[in-house]
Amino acid sequence: MARVLGLSPKKPCEAVIGLNLHDPGVHDAYMINVETGKMELLATGERGLTLFPGWLIDSEMRVRGFVRANADGSKTIHLRKGRNDPFSPA
Repeated sequence: MARVLGLSPKKPCEAVIGLNLHDPGVHDAYMINVETGKMELLATGERGLTLFPGWLIDSEMRVRGFVRANADGSKTIHLRKGRNDPFSPA
């Protein structure tokens, strides 16, 4: 299953999409070039986030974080500073 996560007029040939290629219950974030078909992994989801509301994508098409739905019905925002930094609760 695929989900469109981000589009930008600054990068009209690219889209950030969520794909569950390695695990049916987990969506990872990928940058796809729609002209060349090149695909780059941007961020890896984790088991237990199957109901999370979504990845947080900025205007430059970078994955900045995600929102986790907690068992008690609350939500936690997880952010990272840079592309290779770990996500941590905000």
